[in-house]
Amino acid sequence: MPERFIDEGHPIYEFVIQAIDVQCPSCGERARLSPWGVEEPELHSPRRLACDSCGFTKDADGDVLAFYPDGRDPAFGHWLWYRTETSKGVLWAYHREHLALLEAYVSADHRQQADNAAWRNRSYFSRLPRWIKSARNRKQVLRLIDRMSSRGSH
Repeated sequence: MPERFIDEGHPIYEFVIQAIDVQCPSCGERARLSPWGVEEPELHSPRRLACDSCGFTKDADGDVLAFYPDGRDPAFGHWLWYRTETSKGVLWAYHREHLALLEAYVSADHRQQADNAAWRNRSYFSRLPRWIKSARNRKQVLRLIDRMSSRGSH
């Protein structure tokens, strides 16, 4: 268990520049929502949702992205692959790297913001729901993260 987590001030939109794991709206298996048609992906790059299990595809032009607190993808609003509901709220992550960072944050005994972090209140971690941040819920949240992580990716 890491003793200290340093929040570098990364906003949530940095997590969606790369591919996101989504529950396929057609078959329910893991699909990928990825930037496509550009060499250097950016926040508003076009996106393609593709499922290897059933062949479902859907394209978005990238102009409109919404950030949902209930664990949906920002392009189409489909459920994320790494998502679980609890009596306290919904715990979710866009992809395995996001899940790993969330685990590091929750498991840390001490959390601090980096000295050079600009826009501290815009940090993803500063915006997490209180029940996720609470030491009282640490074991439960870590179990949920472990369960989501075990869903893996194909």
